[in-house]
This record gives sequence, C-alpha cells and structure tokens, in this order.
Amino acid sequence: MANEISYFGLRPVRHINGSAWNGATEKCWVGSDYTVALYVGQTVMISTDASESHAFARFTSIEAAAHTDGSPIYGVITSFDNMQDKSTSLLYKPASTDAFVNVCVDPTVVYHCRDDGSSVPDATWPFLNADFVDAGGSAITGLSGIGIAGDSHNVDQSNPVLILRMADLPNNALSINAIWEVMINTHQLLNGGVVGNALGVAKA
Repeated sequence: MANEISYFGLRPVRHINGSAWNGATEKCWVGSDYTVALYVGQTVMISTDASESHAFARFTSIEAAAHTDGSPIYGVITSFDNMQDKSTSLLYKPASTDAFVNVCVDPTVVYHCRDDGSSVPDATWPFLNADFVDAGGSAITGLSGIGIAGDSHNVDQSNPVLILRMADLPNNALSINAIWEVMINTHQLLNGGVVGNALGVAKA
C-alpha cells in the first residue's frame, strides 16, 4: 500500500528515554514586524532581528528556521495563542501579525515527520542525517509542509535532522513518503546549534 502524501511538519511524540511527551512547551513571541507566516509543526529558531524582540524581554522571540546544512533550530511550533485578530479563529499565524507561539523546545523530544518522496528509503536510513524541505503550509489545516529531504540522507553531523527509525504506525510502509521518528540535530540548546550533535552511521 502506498503511503499518503499529507505533510504535517514535525509532531512531538515522546522523549528519547522512552517516556511520552507530556505536551510541555515554551510560550514564545512573534511580533508584527516579522513578515512570514508560521504553521503548526514548523521548526523555528531564535530571532536575530532586534526589531522583533518582545518589548519587556519576557518571551523568546522566534522566527522560521532554515532547513539546510548547519541550520540552527530552537524548537517546533505546537499551537498559537492570542492572535491579533480576535474576530477569526486561525490555526496558523499570518504574516505581519502579533502572536504568542507555543514551541516544544526540549532537545530530547522525538518527532514524527514524513519524507518528501525524493528518494526511495530502505533499511539503511536509520541513524543517518538529512536536511528538511519546506513546502510552505496550509491556511486550511494550519499545518506545516516541512518534511525530510529524502535525497539528502547522508553522514553529515551538521545536517539539522537525525533519522532514528520508521514510525511504528498502521499502514506506514517502507516506501516513499513514509513517516519517520527523528530528532533535531542542530538544536540551539545543545552546543548553540552551530554543528550537529549526532554523527550519522552509514551501513555497508
């Protein structure tokens, strides 16, 4: 059976020690000076733009993370609070709006993420590194279009994602567009996210 092609970004599921993810997040800030829309399941980084800082410095200011080699990542968006436009119930953050953003920032969290179908996966993929690919997001579902760039799987510890294994889910076949368990490899709370923290293991 072919896998679905429905992207949801990164979905937190558990910690690497086997305990379930308890839903804990950090409330972060995105100001209206930031002109990019954000979605649930999207990776974010600490903003480097002073104009986007929270006025009272009580919340970490974030922006969308890049997804290529060496890209630092602070966490993954799980939901939004206090949208500027109270007349709507948006599932995502439109560009140029103030919002509080709930972000999973724990570097020990394991996520589910779908691969983009650019390469046929096989049993050698677990514990390789890879880049992410970003197909944008959906204003209808509010979900991110981030996936694993399958054609980038390699042994490169500066890549932002570490592939752990296939997700043990019904109808999840070892084929293109499979869902994988992954961890963030360039987390900003570990070594500043400058280089990767887990070196991929190639299988001969």
